[in-house]
Amino acid sequence: MAYEDMQELLMLARKMYEDLEQLIEVYHQRQRSATTILDDPNTRMEQRTRVHGKKEVYRDILLELNRILPINGEGDGG
Repeated sequence: MAYEDMQELLMLARKMYEDLEQLIEVYHQRQRSATTILDDPNTRMEQRTRVHGKKEVYRDILLELNRILPINGEGDGG
């Protein structure tokens, strides 16, 4: 494989890594928002039920993303 090809692959890998980090942060923000809504005693039951389901989905997505890209040195990274 040519040096230029390797450089291009390295750039693509860095971009993917940065994008995964950004995606993880988005889901952390969504999870924090869901927690805030669930902790608010004034939240309607209908919204509470909907948000509770989403919070579980966000948690599952974060667990899967952590398998791909370890957060804070955790996870298997692969």
